[in-house]
Amino acid sequence: MPGVAAAVNGLDNAWAGLKTIWTGEGQDTYTQQAIGAGVERLTGSKTAAAIAETTVGILGPKGIIGLGQATGRVGRKLLEQAAERLAATKAAEQVAAEAAEVAAREAGEKASQVSGTIASPSTGAAEGSTSTISQNASNGRAFERAGLDYLNTVQTDLQEQVSVRPYINESGELASYRVRLDALGLDDSGVSSLTDFKSSATAGFTPNQTTGYPLIEQFGGQVVGNNGGVAFPKGFQIPPSPVIILRPGDF
Repeated sequence: MPGVAAAVNGLDNAWAGLKTIWTGEGQDTYTQQAIGAGVERLTGSKTAAAIAETTVGILGPKGIIGLGQATGRVGRKLLEQAAERLAATKAAEQVAAEAAEVAAREAGEKASQVSGTIASPSTGAAEGSTSTISQNASNGRAFERAGLDYLNTVQTDLQEQVSVRPYINESGELASYRVRLDALGLDDSGVSSLTDFKSSATAGFTPNQTTGYPLIEQFGGQVVGNNGGVAFPKGFQIPPSPVIILRPGDF
């Protein structure tokens, strides 16, 4: 077959030569024209067709066969590389898709857990805690008001929310902190009476109260701020006095 193709191409070249002599213009062989037409039909480009015809004229049949073989090898290599890259890309996309699916599933589970915790009436931690604190504060204020009404019947010059700095020794050295008394007044004998209201049987003391109340009972204290009014102005010296704790049922 290569011999026949070469013979045919030789006759084609000879005929093109004769036409060139007769017309005085360069003539393409039928082989070149056929290849050019084929390339133009495949690519739709006249430029590509012209390049193909010129290439055939320069390389000849054997050159074209060799070029085709070389192009085939290169093409196969490029196709193999493209297939490998495509496979790698698809694998990466699959891994990414699976990871995204897992992340979305986990996020959905966490959101469901949080939503269940908030909505669940059995837990309701945040809402319940806020409601409880608010209710306790309301109860404390109501109890304090009732206690002040009671003290107004047995004391004079009653003042509310009076801050006192305890003495920490007999030399009159003041503590670095203060405690706030719910009430400070004078009993029926004219002696200072200090009161703290606790609205339940289990209500405890603040850290300052825990250390400050015993110090006031032992060494006394000094009024700070202006809540003591005229009877107990700022700097008023409170003698050693117990702080009376009143709870529900004490009055």
